[in-house]
Amino acid sequence: MTHRILTWNWFRDACYVAWHRFDSVVFWSRVPDFAGLTVSLLGCVVLLGWLFDVAVLKSIHPAWVTMKANTALGFVLCGVALCLEERCKNLVAYCLAPC
Repeated sequence: MTHRILTWNWFRDACYVAWHRFDSVVFWSRVPDFAGLTVSLLGCVVLLGWLFDVAVLKSIHPAWVTMKANTALGFVLCGVALCLEERCKNLVAYCLAPC
């Protein structure tokens, strides 16, 4: 009986620590940066595939449709915009304040 209680306490404590990691402001403030970087890197890899004509970099599977170069460029630009969104909020607010 004591062993079950100790196991449950360990599990409860582990869940508590894991939940509070996701509950922190620092964690959630870094999610857009990570997502933007991931999307930008994916677009860059596909653009390199088109530049050097490497089929593996243009498509996940040879039988599947390739990602087109303009879509990859859109991924890069959207990823950069996502990374810069939080950093530029203050600049935009400062520039629009006199209006």
